[in-house]
Amino acid sequence: MSKMLDGKVVLITGGSTGIGLATAQAFAQEGARVHITGRDQGSLDQALDTIGLGSQAWRLDTSDLAGNKAL
Repeated sequence: MSKMLDGKVVLITGGSTGIGLATAQAFAQEGARVHITGRDQGSLDQALDTIGLGSQAWRLDTSDLAGNKAL
């Protein structure tokens, strides 16, 4: 059975904790390939374990314009 977000890629800023992490989990369960950003590498690593396979994390402070551009 096809999931609503099969084949889609999403980027969630602040996806390592709280509402961002819950959103990332929900999107992954619907078939999306999830990419998250966050400032703390430890939280990002834990979030990847929670979200599951196919997810990727990027250490990034969204107030850093050069970092945003590089991403």
